[in-house]
Order: sequence, then structure tokens, then C-alpha cells
Amino acid sequence: MSKQKPQSAVIQIKHRPGEGPLIDVEARQTVDAAGFPAVTMGLNLGAAPVPDRRFVADCASVVVRRGVANLLFGQERLVGEGLRALLIIKMNSDAVGLFVSTVRGMQGTTIKELLGRSKAKPETLDTFTSEPEQSVALMANMVGVSFTTMEGCFDFYQASASSMTLVPQRNKLAVDPVVRVEMRLALADALMDELHKVNEAFAAG
Repeated sequence: MSKQKPQSAVIQIKHRPGEGPLIDVEARQTVDAAGFPAVTMGLNLGAAPVPDRRFVADCASVVVRRGVANLLFGQERLVGEGLRALLIIKMNSDAVGLFVSTVRGMQGTTIKELLGRSKAKPETLDTFTSEPEQSVALMANMVGVSFTTMEGCFDFYQASASSMTLVPQRNKLAVDPVVRVEMRLALADALMDELHKVNEAFAAG
């Protein structure tokens, strides 16, 4: 009886349908504080498609639960009281830190300076006590931001764990456009102030 040669498995790295468009990434192998291998990534979200879904926020809040920051965006009823719709964006601690550092690192005029030029009154976040029937929760771990003297725009994206594991092999990341959220600049400023506090709490453990 002839002996059969052992079969070797061949794993092909492919872009899975539904993961989102691929964008170029500069990946670098590093070691984290605990001594475990890690990968740092640099990417330009400007190369990613703008999300098809759009949401205009009249009010906002941030609720931290089970180690996740929930960004709540509400649309108020024009007739009657309460919310017409509620959008919840769930972000882990790393995503919040990246979000905050992105806004801090923006070149040009800061959001505080733009707010001063607009002469708009500072705003505070709301406290939501109930959820309307039209409520939806989505997940995001990357955000593209832009501001004018009147408005703020947040483009939320999600890169799955499956897509991230393939970055070192292909130097590309599949990014799924989640939703674009637009709001008044003063509300965007209040949201970023709260996220700064949340990020500091995450960092403190």
C-alpha cells in the first residue's frame, strides 16, 4: 500500500462581501504595555465613502454602560412633547479615545474657536428618560469629523474584528460606512466635552 503525502491547507486572504470598501492602511507591528504583540494603524477616512444613512440630531446625551459609551442622538417632535426618533451609537473605550484624539488633532480652527466666532450660546446635553418607538442602535469604532461656525458633522464607520485581523497581510482595511449625524455646533461642542470626560474615566480604569 502506497503512502499518501500529507495535505497542506492553503488559506487565501480575500475581501469578504459585505465588509465594506477597502481603504489603504499603514500598519506597523508593535508591542503594547503588557508585552503582547499589537498593530498600530494609520488611515485616511477621507478615502472612505460617505455613509448613505443620515440623521439630524436636535439633542444628545452620553450613557456609559457595561464598559461601552452609548452616544444618544434624538430628534424632537415639532408638535407635542418627547422624541420622534432616537439613534444610539455604541463605541468601545478604544474607539472613544480615537474619536477624542481625532478632534484634538484637527488642524486649523478649533471647535471652541468656531463656537466663539458664531456667538452661539453654549449648550448642555440632555437626560433621556425613555426611548421612542423609532429607536435604533448601531456600532462604530471610527469617526470622521468636520465643523463650521454653525454645524458639526460626524461620519461614523465600523471596521469588524475580522477585517482588522487581515490588515498586516494586505495593508488594507474594510470599513463599513454606518451613519452621518449632523447637529448644531454648540451641541457638537457639548458632546465632545462629555466624551473628553468619558475618555479620561476609561483611561483611569
